[in-house]
Amino acid sequence: MEKILIDLKKLNKKLNYIFKTYGVSEVIKKKVYEAVEKSTIQPTIDPVKHGKWKYDEDVKALYCGCCGIFAQPQRKTNYCPHCGADMRGE
Repeated sequence: MEKILIDLKKLNKKLNYIFKTYGVSEVIKKKVYEAVEKSTIQPTIDPVKHGKWKYDEDVKALYCGCCGIFAQPQRKTNYCPHCGADMRGE
């Protein structure tokens, strides 16, 4: 199901107008606002992790400096396929 972000200020303004116009009870108002609050959880955005490919001399293989998992195949890529760290050197 597609997530749609809404403007809560506009929604609350519209709900207040409807409640006032149609004389909705306080109990119903409370239930509506609780339902809106539960359904409008803000998305979280994780900060971008930055890392570097490191070379393990003992194993003779590249691994991610963030998560420590060895790269497969053994080549440097822009992102770690395991943890998603940006490996472009920032």
